Amino acid sequence: MTHSPPPSSALREQPTWPAVLTPSAKPAHESFCAQLTTDLCHELLENLPARNAELERKLCLAVLANEKIARHEVERALLLKSFDYRVLNLLLYKARGVSVNEDYMHFLAASEMLVEISDDLFDYEEDVASNAFNVYRMFIHMYGAHQAGKELAQYIQALEGVYQQRLQLLPADLSCKYQQRCRDAFRSGGGAIQDDQDDGRWTLPAPITNELSFRRRISAA
Repeated sequence: MTHSPPPSSALREQPTWPAVLTPSAKPAHESFCAQLTTDLCHELLENLPARNAELERKLCLAVLANEKIARHEVERALLLKSFDYRVLNLLLYKARGVSVNEDYMHFLAASEMLVEISDDLFDYEEDVASNAFNVYRMFIHMYGAHQAGKELAQYIQALEGVYQQRLQLLPADLSCKYQQRCRDAFRSGGGAIQDDQDDGRWTLPAPITNELSFRRRISAA
């Protein structure tokens, strides 16, 4: 189930924005994707899922073996989870015969990453039980149960900062419709929003400090 994230929240100081999506470093779909042929787009759709699965498998095996993992690889895996949507958007631009709107693509990339984090928070225990990639799980492994929440909160705030910057570049009517759609999706996903001015807050599940014991408990239940 997909859960739309709260468009904004009160979190900690803004950290360094992931290099792959900084305003000075164009997202992975830009610089070359604007000129992509339809065949190449199809090829990306075929190959990227395998590459992402390989990276996720590598990270999950490292967590099982209690080995160190790299922050940039965790962020890369998170980014790749929604890459198929970006390629499909490019195909739609191609089919319509219009130029790629880079402002829209920047905005959607930030929005998609927030949605992925929201999904991972919702599915955290299930992902631990199945040894699946989960960004919160990876942060706990990298930083420990005490620090992981703070690090992830900073990461979310950085993403939200870019989200808000890019949102301001959208036409007013499109911006309003998108934000309303987010609120509707958040409510349908179980979010408690008191009114139209309250866009919700992020909730982090309690960290699982012993995954092996947790999986044994789940299996025995």
